[in-house]
Amino acid sequence: MCLCGNYGSFYEKIFAWTPNEEQWWITGFNPEFTKPDPYNMTMLCSVNFETEDFFEAFIATYKPDNEEIIFYTEYCMVWIMR
Repeated sequence: MCLCGNYGSFYEKIFAWTPNEEQWWITGFNPEFTKPDPYNMTMLCSVNFETEDFFEAFIATYKPDNEEIIFYTEYCMVWIMR
């Protein structure tokens, strides 16, 4: 997961985290960002689904034409940029 501040065509990393073990909750903190503006932030993360059923349910809810989500069907994975 990566969180960036976006300023036009410039992105500044606020924090990035890549766990070594499976996680169910991800959060981050950077003390240098004391006044964050959520309207100028972009998150990039991936989700690996345990089963095809969960993956198919996600696809049914968030259609493949969604520009913020990349569906990687071979591995039941999605990339989300928001």
